[in-house]
Amino acid sequence: MNDVSALENGTGNDEFEGPEAQVYMIPDKTANGWTLITQQEIETAHEEAIELEEWYTAKIEWFRAEWQNRLEELDEDPYDQFDKEVARELMDEGFLKPPMFILPEKLGTYDVRQVGGSLTHSEVMAAVRERSARLTNVPFELPQSHSLTVGAFNDDSGNSLFYAGTDNSVFGAEGTYKTWLACWQSAQVVLHRQHVVWWNFEPPSPTPPRERIIGMGVPEALVDTYFHFIDKPAYMPHFSMAVDLVVIDALDPAIGFVGKNSTTDAVGPDRVADTYVAPLRARNPALTSLILDHPNKSDETKEGGHTRKQKFTQAAKYRTAMVKRSHKGTAGYAKIILVKDNGGDIQHLPNDVVAFISVDSSGGELTTVHVTTHEPGREERATPIGKKRPESNRQIALDVLRGKALTDEEWQEAVVERLREKYPKHTQTQLGKNARQARYELRNEQGTVESDDSGMWFLVTE
Repeated sequence: MNDVSALENGTGNDEFEGPEAQVYMIPDKTANGWTLITQQEIETAHEEAIELEEWYTAKIEWFRAEWQNRLEELDEDPYDQFDKEVARELMDEGFLKPPMFILPEKLGTYDVRQVGGSLTHSEVMAAVRERSARLTNVPFELPQSHSLTVGAFNDDSGNSLFYAGTDNSVFGAEGTYKTWLACWQSAQVVLHRQHVVWWNFEPPSPTPPRERIIGMGVPEALVDTYFHFIDKPAYMPHFSMAVDLVVIDALDPAIGFVGKNSTTDAVGPDRVADTYVAPLRARNPALTSLILDHPNKSDETKEGGHTRKQKFTQAAKYRTAMVKRSHKGTAGYAKIILVKDNGGDIQHLPNDVVAFISVDSSGGELTTVHVTTHEPGREERATPIGKKRPESNRQIALDVLRGKALTDEEWQEAVVERLREKYPKHTQTQLGKNARQARYELRNEQGTVESDDSGMWFLVTE
């Protein structure tokens, strides 16, 4: 750039005043061959160039971040060839559009263009369900899958008794620990700060459920906060909280309480369900129910009353049978026998002994209640011929460390992957929870696993 004081036509710097007093001449393809430009114009153009560069840099960084996020989403939720074929149809019909990302065209302009990205499996399925709802005029509802995750055994963190979010039942003769089993389950829920409603239709017990749960070592304040015992309710109370577990004790008298005959009225069980379970599940779809019932008077291996009681066996049904009777200050236990399993996760056949419930009050004020896979007094219960006992979560967490040293994160991920094979129906959240629980148990066992100064976990016993 040439700095000259005046043009050949006589225009000089003296014609400019103020900020534009300094004038520059630059070559130009005009008649004169020159263009005048002031210092202020140069500074303004410089500021605009800087602003444009900052805008471009911000836009390109945002595009790259958004694009990277999309790549990660595709990696976690890829779509298959069938999704690709369906996506074309859905786009033609207006149910689906590819995600669009804004890309700056080039540095030097504010021009942008849209770049289309690939779709995830979830996005395709959402459009599929929207189309299904449009075609049928019925809202699409994905059926909920229920897993065997409620009622964790004391000796095996990988096993549970009941299916979450649905209805389970237990029947058995008087004095076979049905109520203790329901108290044991209620205690687990209360300890997790979740609410239990116990509908009682039985005659008053000398040792009511609240007293039993406190006697099991659950703090009284927790029990009175989360455990709600309602004796022969004349109406459905309005609960302002979500309920996680409902216990009905017991179904036969409950059917009579709603004005039906448990033997002859097929509608009886439905009336109980509609009155005492359905309203609470409407508020919390994840609600689990445990229904206690009486056996057939002539055959204690069969449930009494009308066959319509299957209303309460969407999931698991068990029978309890006494093995060693106890009284206050002694220990006893009963068998928990599988009657029906609609979910297929229990991995036992009907009439198999799935577990044992032991009630021990010989230690003083507290009563110890355990549900275990092993018969009390024996180290291990024999597995039925031709059946293999499922590997526990604890054992899985132990096995993945054999011959290895893993960080806490690596150990967690390895256990989750193994649990995914064991529980293919479980959600990622549930798998992670089970893995953390199994590792927690191992870390608290003296001399089983340890971590070194770098945070690597390894087996001590190897």
